[in-house]
Amino acid sequence: MDATDTVSSGTPPPTLNYDVLLNVVAQSESRRTGLTIMHTCRVLYHNGSRILLREPIHLSTERGLLSFLYFLRGAPQSRPRHVRELLLHMSEIQPRLAQLFGRVCTCMKGLESLTMTSPERFLGSDPGLVVGLAKLKSLTRLSLSYSGEQTCTLLRLLHAPLKTISLHWGYEDYVVGKIFWETIDEDDWPERHPTILLENFADTLEELTCQWWYTCEDYIRPRKTFPRLQHLIIEEVGMFYVAPYVQAFPNLAHISVHSCNDENTFRDEVDENVEDNHELNVARQLLPASVHGGTWEHMQEFEGSFVDFYIFGLACHIPRLILNASCSTASGYLPFLGETLSHTTPAYLNFTTRSDDECDGLKWLSTALRDMNIEARSRLKTLAVGFTFECSRDVPDLAAAMEDFASAVERTYVDGLQLRIVSYTPFHITRDLDDSWTAAWNFSYDQGYDDADWDSDEESARVVPMPSSRSEQDEGAPRKPPPPLTAEEQMVEDFDVAAYTKGLVEALPSLRDVVVVVERPRNRGRRVAILACDGSRMVECFEYDK
Repeated sequence: MDATDTVSSGTPPPTLNYDVLLNVVAQSESRRTGLTIMHTCRVLYHNGSRILLREPIHLSTERGLLSFLYFLRGAPQSRPRHVRELLLHMSEIQPRLAQLFGRVCTCMKGLESLTMTSPERFLGSDPGLVVGLAKLKSLTRLSLSYSGEQTCTLLRLLHAPLKTISLHWGYEDYVVGKIFWETIDEDDWPERHPTILLENFADTLEELTCQWWYTCEDYIRPRKTFPRLQHLIIEEVGMFYVAPYVQAFPNLAHISVHSCNDENTFRDEVDENVEDNHELNVARQLLPASVHGGTWEHMQEFEGSFVDFYIFGLACHIPRLILNASCSTASGYLPFLGETLSHTTPAYLNFTTRSDDECDGLKWLSTALRDMNIEARSRLKTLAVGFTFECSRDVPDLAAAMEDFASAVERTYVDGLQLRIVSYTPFHITRDLDDSWTAAWNFSYDQGYDDADWDSDEESARVVPMPSSRSEQDEGAPRKPPPPLTAEEQMVEDFDVAAYTKGLVEALPSLRDVVVVVERPRNRGRRVAILACDGSRMVECFEYDK
């Protein structure tokens, strides 16, 4: 923009050119400041809105929404087009306000991202809202929480080039004590299966997040293929039936699962429902594609608990596996670890586990490394293990457990090994240490997105310390000495990381990259042993205080 432009006839331009002033608007600490600067001259008034509206708009109150809509109506032909990202953190609104929003939202021709945290309540404020939002043709990202029938209607009417969808169907007293799926007949679930309900976006969808999305055991034949979908994120789902997704998402490359199965299965036992789900998934993948079978051919990574990995029963090559077997309920399924690794033949395995009276994860990992087939052993190149040690009946000695693991690693052909050992510290000791050394602070925050955006003078959060911390009150009094290390803590403290690493390097010539870290108990620092990168195969050891 040229600095010689005039604000109005006969009025000289400001000393700073308008590009600089617009940048001041963009860098304003608050939207209120930006609005104030906008009103200083005609040029800034017409161009400043573009700067302000390119930032995400958070609205959580009717007052804020009303203020925002009136701002857009100040220049109805231009301002709505500049809105790029809208986040509605509110539920019901007044019908007249809902009607106004419905009219204005159809003018947001450049809106790319829409988030609603209570879509059922918000869309239920006026029947025209769903129809108005369905006219948005520029959306590429949609995130809806606590969804229900209004959401289903919106997804059926919307024809936008969505690339990212996140749908949460969980509890929000939609019907007190019930999730959406419990309010409809199970016979109606198939038409709300992700591969069916989202078929309007089959040509463009790249990432899908499903939270609390219930599906039935019966095979749901997809009507469309989603060729671009590569990322699938599944959260808070119990049973999962793979076949429809294999058919609908043939190019899927990344799966991330955060379910409730670890908490809902019995310790040391194989749950019947989990086993049935696993066997059905395996059987379907072994069928030919002509009868709705087959498996993924482009899978790159699976991340989740081992229980979820077992449920999926994947029979395809997966280069990267990131598995967590720290929950005690995983112990009933860990005997199948070697079998699942033989099916998926990863090149990179990241395995987090623990050993205690209820779960000996490191032992099962060692067993799996020995039992997996020759193809799996030859393909595995990098092994990353996080291990929390708690003395148990089966593993009374850390050194013995680590030697068993080392002998198992020697059966593989890995060239990269990352091992992190942590000792378990009982909660009552952790609590006592925190009470002795941590000062207490009280942080008081003024909440409200709208306050910072459109209609409040209180724009900044306050951090208010307490009059005095416990350490200040007790200053001068002798601190209680920490309790002695527990048996498992002492074993970790005494573990010779240097000798252990040297033994691994000598026994396994394929190793080229080794990092072994021992986290000393109670935040006393860590000991690290690495393989020198100069080709000498010398082990270098370091000790850190933090």
